[in-house]
Amino acid sequence: MNERGGRTVEPDAEPPRAGTGRVLVVGDVITDVVAVLDAPLERGSDTRAAIWFTGGGQAANTASWLAAQGVPVTLVGAVGDDAAGRDRVAELTASGVDCAVERVAACPTGTVIVLAGGDERTMITERGANVRLRPGQVDAALAAAPDATHLHLSGYTLLDADSAPPACARWPPPASAASPPVSTRRRRHRCARPGRRPSWPGYARWTCCW
Repeated sequence: MNERGGRTVEPDAEPPRAGTGRVLVVGDVITDVVAVLDAPLERGSDTRAAIWFTGGGQAANTASWLAAQGVPVTLVGAVGDDAAGRDRVAELTASGVDCAVERVAACPTGTVIVLAGGDERTMITERGANVRLRPGQVDAALAAAPDATHLHLSGYTLLDADSAPPACARWPPPASAASPPVSTRRRRHRCARPGRRPSWPGYARWTCCW
């Protein structure tokens, strides 16, 4: 497990290594509000917990992990034009991630409240500016990164009803000898262990190349 730029990154597979070419990662940038409960949640009352704020989002965590391995990586995403969005971009940049992240006015940066305790976790999600990510941003990032050899798509971007229609509009693009390979991940449910910062690296994965 790596602490990188204020976020916890714990990979579940052998990572790409430096020298493999640039990876473009497309998807969510999130502020995680994590509460590890001391006891079962008391509805309508108080429950003690250890609480912290941290950078999150499937795509942002993947990009940070790749940067920690020395892989050149560009993150394509969207945040609100707010303090949380500026903080997320700043910590990712400090981690070595090149950010092609759009700031969206009048839209909050995505936030997830994570309630973890025992063998369960519950996520309360506001995707915020993440649903404003558009294929044109990916096109622009690809055009600006001629050294890109792989495109990684967050499953949330493709599968969430709010962002899926525009996200799928041009994916996959027409086959081309110059097209980079593409992978996508969808997070499985795994349970946090009390007393540590939870990271859920279990993903269902699909890879397709053209």
